[in-house]
This record gives sequence, structure tokens and C-alpha cells, in this order.
Amino acid sequence: METQLTRRIAFVAAALAAATAPAQAHEREFGPWSPATELATVNSPALDGCPFPSRDGLQLYIASTRPGGFGGIDIWVAERASEHAPWGAPVNLGPQINTEHNEFCPSPGQGGRFMFVSNRPGGCGGGDIYATRFHHRHGWLPPENLGCTINSAAEEAGPVRVRHELYFSSTRTGNSDIYASPAFGPWIGPPAPVAELNSPFEDARPFVRRDGLEIVFDSNRPGGVGAFDVWAATRDHERASWSQPLNLGSAVNSPAAETRPSLSSDGTILYFGSTRGLSQDVFTSTRTR
Repeated sequence: METQLTRRIAFVAAALAAATAPAQAHEREFGPWSPATELATVNSPALDGCPFPSRDGLQLYIASTRPGGFGGIDIWVAERASEHAPWGAPVNLGPQINTEHNEFCPSPGQGGRFMFVSNRPGGCGGGDIYATRFHHRHGWLPPENLGCTINSAAEEAGPVRVRHELYFSSTRTGNSDIYASPAFGPWIGPPAPVAELNSPFEDARPFVRRDGLEIVFDSNRPGGVGAFDVWAATRDHERASWSQPLNLGSAVNSPAAETRPSLSSDGTILYFGSTRGLSQDVFTSTRTR
């Protein structure tokens, strides 16, 4: 007969096993990534990249040098009627967002909030992170620089806000590293490098899945398929450390450069830019839960 002490030992052992389970356990919720395919309806003969889907999956924001913009790199958005419908042709976001300078790394958020990177004059130096919001009557409100604690005299890229954290990359120490800041409402705290994600190489443009438990980014660290690849890490909860990053393999990556990955809200669609063709284009890969 099982004693109370035996049951207690079994309970503690099970609790310890759950507490020490590797973060990669979250990856077992999903199947493997499918071979990447070009998103032909969104791409153009120009440079197209920095894809970022809206939370409902009905808008896809990109950065592009295609004709019809305001100069340099502009931010565009493609729309579709449902998650299973094809994407329409991208439309320029207009002069409230875009300028004669470069605007890229779009990052839509809740409540019409929107972040992006620009090297327009008046910033802290290089490409800075800006924030704005879409107003139903006034359209895009004037973008505001996030300030020189978040931004630096170097290059910032790939902002994404999830739950109570803001992630982005910065070259403020020389190489590109991934940083995170605490974020509560309009307040954003000082950033700190995310040590478990960074390497002596270039680690850039992070994206955190909506539930906060998976991060994807691009890096040219050793162990990849070639040039910049998409890497991923997971964690058990929001305050836990990230697992060791894993390369997403040759289904997603190529000998060319894959950059600025992002995920659909349910984590089943991966969007990223790639130079594997004649230019830089947007590609997708899918997986099942």
C-alpha cells in the first residue's frame, strides 16, 4: 500500500521535473517548419522586407524601396479579407509615417499603436525607434522619438512590444545585440542586453510571439546555413530566461541572408525577408500546432 510519505516524494519529484523542464518543451507544441515560399503578391522588383503581421492576421506591414513612396525606404501595408484570403497589393502608409529618409522595421501593436525605425533628422543618431498611434478621426498622429535612453547614437532596429517588455536590437556597443526594457503603459524603462540571446556576432531584429514564450531573430553566428539566418529560443514564463537559441534549419534558411523574422499571433506562420532571389523579398513558412 502506498504510504503518505511515498505519495509526498512522488509529488515533489513531479513538481521538480516540471520546474526544470527545458524551455524547448514549448517547441513540441508545434510541428516542423515547411519549406519557405515567396509571398509573390506582396513582393516587387525592388527591395521588400521587414514583414510584421497585425494581431488579427489581416494586415502585413513591410518596408520597401518600390516606386510610389516618399524617398528611401518606406513602410507599406498589404491587407486581406480573411486569414485564408490572398494578400492584396501593398499600399504606402503616407507622409504621416514616411519621409524622404528611411522608415523601416514596422511594428503594429494594440489599440492602433505603431512603432517603426527611422533615420530622419532630430533623433539620437542613426536609426531610432519612433512611436505613433492611429486615430479613427485624425489618422496617424505625429510620431515621437522614444528618447535617447532607448535609442542611442548607434543603430536601433526591430522593435516589438509584448506584454510588459519592449525588445529591440542595437549596435551601441559595436556589434548588434538584443536588448529588453520593462514596459508598463506609456512608461518604458532603461534597456539591458539579453545575455542568453546574444553572441560575439551580429544578433538583430527580435520578434516575440504574442504569448511571450518564443522569440525569433536573425544572426550571423556560427552554426547557421549561411550569412544571416533565423534563430529561435523559448522560455517557460515571462520572467524566465530564454533557452539556448536554435537555428531554424534549411527549410527556412538559405545560403543567402534571412532577416527580420516575425510570427503570426498563434505562432503557426513565420514571415521574414530573404536575399535568396534577385532582390530582397518577403518569404513565409508554416507549421502546425
